[in-house]
Amino acid sequence: MNSAEWLQDEIDGLHRYLADLDRTEGGRAQLREMGFTTSDKEADRAIAEEDARDRAEEDARYAEADRIDAVLAELLVPMSEGEQIEMEMK
Repeated sequence: MNSAEWLQDEIDGLHRYLADLDRTEGGRAQLREMGFTTSDKEADRAIAEEDARDRAEEDARYAEADRIDAVLAELLVPMSEGEQIEMEMK
C-alpha cells in the first residue's frame, strides 16, 4: 500500500467514525463540541443560539467588571496639583 492509498484509507476511516458519532445523541453532542454540525440541524441551531447567548452574557459581565475597575481606578488616582489647589479653594 502506497502513501496515497494509506491516506485515503485514513480519511475514509475518519468519515466512518464521524458518521458513527452522528448516529447517537451523545455522539452528536461530541461532534458539536469539536465544532462540527450534525444531521440534527434544529438542535445544532438551538445549541448555537444558546452558546451565543451565554457568550453575550459573559461579555456583558466582563464589560461591567471593566467599568467598575475603571471607576475604582479613577478613585485611587491621586489628585493633580491643579485639582488639589481647586479643592483647597472650596
